[in-house]
Amino acid sequence: MGRKPGDLIEIFRGGHSCWAVYVGGGNVVYFVITEYYPSPSGLAGNAVGGGKVLKKNLEDVVEKDRWRVNNFLDHKYRPGPADDMVKKACSLVDTDLQYDLGDYNCDRFATEMRYGLRVGR
Repeated sequence: MGRKPGDLIEIFRGGHSCWAVYVGGGNVVYFVITEYYPSPSGLAGNAVGGGKVLKKNLEDVVEKDRWRVNNFLDHKYRPGPADDMVKKACSLVDTDLQYDLGDYNCDRFATEMRYGLRVGR
């Protein structure tokens, strides 16, 4: 499957998709939740917690799941230069960030790296 630095990678994990940014050399940078904080209201659906930006080999991240290149917002937003996307994503590796399923999650992280905007599905 063809991929270029700066491409968004959509990984199909059962009923949801995880997103990563391809940075070259077979590697991706992606954002994962590392610690879940229950909602104070007790309502499900808005997982909030600690998150971390990681860099790993795409095949190690995907494991046995399906994946595809999916630059789904290219028709709406202009992607930044590939070198800038890769530098920005790699500069955040090992950074701890707040993960919020409804506000800042893996797809918003990935689109921020590609388009400079926190937009998602």
